[in-house]
Amino acid sequence: MNENSKIKNTFNLMIFVISLTIFVCMLILIATNNNSLQTLDNNIAFFWSKNRLRFFDYFFVIISYLGETKVIAAFCLILLLLPNRKDVGLPVVILTSISALLNLIIKIAVIRERPDGYFLTEPTLGYSMPTSYSFPSGHSQTANLFCFSLVFVCLKYFKHQWQKNILAIFTIFFCCFMCFARIYLGVHFFSDVVAGICLMISILSIAIFINKNQTIVL
Repeated sequence: MNENSKIKNTFNLMIFVISLTIFVCMLILIATNNNSLQTLDNNIAFFWSKNRLRFFDYFFVIISYLGETKVIAAFCLILLLLPNRKDVGLPVVILTSISALLNLIIKIAVIRERPDGYFLTEPTLGYSMPTSYSFPSGHSQTANLFCFSLVFVCLKYFKHQWQKNILAIFTIFFCCFMCFARIYLGVHFFSDVVAGICLMISILSIAIFINKNQTIVL
């Protein structure tokens, strides 16, 4: 292993440790019903519930629909049907499935209820309040992991750096909108979203580390 690879591995491990530490802190605070965190979550939820614009209601509902479990599952199925599924579809589907399962286990273990009283006040494209538990946000974790892992495995198919840059920038903005939509719509607390992002980064960091050490293809 050359010096450059060692530096990348060290950086990747640091990212993993930091993101996992933040998640664990969030988990502890929520498990112990920390008043400060709950007050912060409620204040943020209340602010956006009172400062919505109708255009953004529709915009963020559409973004949220794109991150629904059924939609991600459909995309995963399409990837598995592609001729290059071994290099593209399989790694992405494996990571997405692991993330979805982990998210479900944590939700059942924590049993945090969704925000109460902050959901959309007007019907918007048939979108309704999710019935599953709130912590951590599945969109912020699994849907974003799907997007980022798909981008990583697809980058090698782009010849020019500017194409890679555009794809990366688009993905980052889309995932940021996805995360913010969950808070804006009042279906998740701020801490749910932060925890989901941290878990997503942790899983992706492990996958990249393994890939760099040529244990799996990603």
